[in-house]
Amino acid sequence: MLTTAPALKKPVIVHATNTGRASGEGAGRVRARGTADPNSQVVLKVTSATNTVSTLTVTADATGNWSGAITGVAPGTAYVSASYLGEQPSQQSVVTVR
Repeated sequence: MLTTAPALKKPVIVHATNTGRASGEGAGRVRARGTADPNSQVVLKVTSATNTVSTLTVTADATGNWSGAITGVAPGTAYVSASYLGEQPSQQSVVTVR
């Protein structure tokens, strides 16, 4: 009996940037983008300098590209990770939030 192995998922890749200003509109906003399997759900997780965790679930497009933004992140160093829904993060990025 011949069986086929389950398809391996591509690692979720994440690139994060701080798009906000020191104050005013956009302050504390972290934007992330990356790649994953086409049409998959990706969980974006931001851990702020005050250890506050924010999450956002996004869906990759037909080519595997995804993006999302989380606002209200405390100033300082933040850690941004992305993973497939229900799995551990496969990559982490560090960003300085203003």
